[in-house]
Amino acid sequence: MTAHFDPCILIHLEHKVIVAIYVDDITITGPNTTQRENLKKSLKGEFKLSDLGSLNWLLGIEVQWQDDNSSVTLSQQAYIDQLLVRFGMDSYNPMYLPLNPDIKLFKAQDGDDLAEVS
Repeated sequence: MTAHFDPCILIHLEHKVIVAIYVDDITITGPNTTQRENLKKSLKGEFKLSDLGSLNWLLGIEVQWQDDNSSVTLSQQAYIDQLLVRFGMDSYNPMYLPLNPDIKLFKAQDGDDLAEVS
């Protein structure tokens, strides 16, 4: 079945396999290795495919697996670095406190005109 939230996501409920398609990239995931491999074999019978192994990058997002595959970390650091270079900010020094720590913040009240708050 096609996911109701995205027509490029296909879900096989019985076999618990999810296929994400973006242009010429296909990502296959699911808990059952046999089902994933069967799907890959079936697709290779119909299309010219290259199996790139475990997922490391997906749409510019780096995917880092724990050694035991119990968890995964997603990072867009490479994208952020590209943006900094693009806008000439790659030589700026990072700041842990982007705001002056002496600035007092307060919660807006009903009826406050936020355009005039300074």
